[in-house]
Amino acid sequence: MSAYERIEIGRRDDLGTYCFEPSEVEAFLRHFDPLAAREPPGGHVSPWHVAAAFMRLNVEFHRKGAEFAFGPSPGVSDLVWHRAVLAGETLRYTQTVTGKRRTARLAGWGLLTTHIEAHDETGDLVFSMTGRVLVRTD
Repeated sequence: MSAYERIEIGRRDDLGTYCFEPSEVEAFLRHFDPLAAREPPGGHVSPWHVAAAFMRLNVEFHRKGAEFAFGPSPGVSDLVWHRAVLAGETLRYTQTVTGKRRTARLAGWGLLTTHIEAHDETGDLVFSMTGRVLVRTD
């Protein structure tokens, strides 16, 4: 049985936590979100920083386990920032497999669909999105 076949719909991975340190928040705003950096200081984290933190945790999580071989991602959808995140907050990220299918045009590849969420320290949902990634099937 291949690693792809062992991926179960409903599998939920705890990717870990990410703390948005104030100095890192400022640096991210300056380098990657210059329009937000022009706003009056209020300690708000760029929404793109919240999404980028997921990618960092996701890559680190899968490097440790390396269960299956990932390919490119055809993209994400349904990005929702449920509320603003403040500098100093810590979020916990999870990823749940919601679907998978073999691709018709790319032999040896399947499309994995996941639902990503980030919750604050009280358990409130702060961020969510749908992700898609190609995974080797052989």
